[in-house]
Amino acid sequence: MKIKGLRVDVRTGKAEEVFEEISDEEYRKRQEEARRAEEERKMRELIERKKQEILKKQAIEELLKEGKITKEEISKCG
Repeated sequence: MKIKGLRVDVRTGKAEEVFEEISDEEYRKRQEEARRAEEERKMRELIERKKQEILKKQAIEELLKEGKITKEEISKCG
């Protein structure tokens, strides 16, 4: 199987298309690696989003406890 890529000469900045001959097994291996990398990226995104939600909730609870904000102020902010 032939796959297309780019080769860039860092001194001149010139880019050219290159083709690489790889076996079907190597192609499947690269596809699997790319799929795993994408899944890991999505998982990290989900974790980060959840972490931010938890931190926001904890911060609100702390501010309420300390009396620095009220429930009415929270509902106004959404």
